[in-house]
Amino acid sequence: MSKLKARQSKKDGVYEEGEYPADDAPLDDSAVMLPIKQRLYMKYRPLLSGLSARFTNISYSIDDASLATNLHFVLEKAGFTMRSRPNLRALNLTQYLAHWLKRGHLILLHYRPKLTDYNLIDLLKEIRAIEPALSLAGLLPIFVSPASSKKQLEVFRMLSGFGVRFAMFLTPNASLEKNLDEALQSLASYHEALERDFFVEEKEPKGVSARETSKIEEYAYLVQTGEELMRKGRLEDAINVFTEAIAIKPNFKALINRGDAYYKLRKVVAALNDYREAQKMLDTAPDPYAKISACCFTLAREAARSEDSGKARRWAEVGMKHINDAVGVIKKVQREAKNIPGMTAPATPYGPVLFALTEADFREMGLEDEWKRITELASRVIEETRDINADNQDVEIEARIDRAIILARNRHYEEAEKIFRDVTEKDPGSAGPAFNNFAVELRKNGEFGKAFEIYQELLKFRIPDREIVVENMVTAGLRYGATLRMAGRGEVATSVYLSVLGQRVREKTRQSVLCELAATCLETGAPAEASSRLMEAVYLNPALMKEPGFAARYPRLVELSAEMKDKLDEAAGKR
Repeated sequence: MSKLKARQSKKDGVYEEGEYPADDAPLDDSAVMLPIKQRLYMKYRPLLSGLSARFTNISYSIDDASLATNLHFVLEKAGFTMRSRPNLRALNLTQYLAHWLKRGHLILLHYRPKLTDYNLIDLLKEIRAIEPALSLAGLLPIFVSPASSKKQLEVFRMLSGFGVRFAMFLTPNASLEKNLDEALQSLASYHEALERDFFVEEKEPKGVSARETSKIEEYAYLVQTGEELMRKGRLEDAINVFTEAIAIKPNFKALINRGDAYYKLRKVVAALNDYREAQKMLDTAPDPYAKISACCFTLAREAARSEDSGKARRWAEVGMKHINDAVGVIKKVQREAKNIPGMTAPATPYGPVLFALTEADFREMGLEDEWKRITELASRVIEETRDINADNQDVEIEARIDRAIILARNRHYEEAEKIFRDVTEKDPGSAGPAFNNFAVELRKNGEFGKAFEIYQELLKFRIPDREIVVENMVTAGLRYGATLRMAGRGEVATSVYLSVLGQRVREKTRQSVLCELAATCLETGAPAEASSRLMEAVYLNPALMKEPGFAARYPRLVELSAEMKDKLDEAAGKR
């Protein structure tokens, strides 16, 4: 057996250290028997020797695990020191990219954004925000896209503004061997370009201090800890941790996270300030614009409740401007994603806009013009988010609930209910926000019967703030009962009131429901039942019938009370 075939007989089919052919060994026909990475090592080692002398270190973040593993193997054997940070979110990745660039590394970046993270251009912008003077000439983006001349020109137009001088294109849906060969050939071409056409700024090999490296790690740890605290609902603690992170380095994501924590605590002005700072850092993401608008809409509602209509209109106007800006950013990203390789629009780009629209509830606040404009925008956003429906399980629950709220608010009840029910079925813990929001929108639109039914269904689940839900159900039940009585359906109204009394309600609320039930019994010809319910209410509050407005609201109950007194006197022999 030849020496070459003896090497190939190893179980893993990989050379041991020191077993490689000489760099200048010819690639004869027998080389095709070698594993892919060994064959490509033999081909590209001489072509990459000059590049390895220029860049000792290659750091990379490549989503394709097979490509990353094999490329690491070949380049490491070719003389490079390889470092990897796979599967990092944009927040930590930007920190590491800046760190590597400072140390003079050549960086291979195949970045595919997940869900609401950023696209490649936004990633580069955030590096600029972190380190404005840092050169990005040593960063090589990897695009899995045909390198057509039109697309190349568009890519280079975008990237050249950041000082990126070279990009690697891999064929989509190709074999591992072909993509690996293309990547290595691109590196060889990059070295030729360095020698021939352009100059990459030399880096000081000493790099950054151990103290600075420690700060990067500390920052990443603080942000991760803050996000975990938010998931646990420990918002004040999360704010403190994010504040520590921001003290190390103000960052888009950390500011957004802290703003979210402030907003959930209803510290709207503090949230607004953080969102504004985040928007200054990254003006190509829709999130800060939409979140700013949510704050403005909340402040507009607060001003309207305080009867400061001028202030309410001003806040509403600022909110409208920013939510339209958010929509504009989304449309721009979507256009670019169609034309620029490597750019991918977020999976749920309208998520922040949907949330902001849920906060723009100006009904019955004296902001009729503003409400009309919000309704028109909501209708357009509903059309743009048709893919967020009961069948789409990939979208975050919060975005699905927000869209269902907007659908219900705009009277698309059937579609909204499908989403709410699907969310509740898949995650019973979401029954509270799902069904409660649906019922609120129904009640505000005058759909009291359906709202009452949804509240009843909601109370079958284990939910927080149960007392609040019960009070909301009572409100819907009383309005529904009144509607039924006006329609001459007193028997149905009676069953509604009895359902309400079956819940543990506050004593004051129980008195009101008992009086409505007593009045309904009189209307349906059941005076004995009416007397019983009235007596139950008076037992809870002996001064009930003397309260202001009682006689005007329930004149027939006053008459019934007098009749009851006469009958009792007669029974006692006082007449």
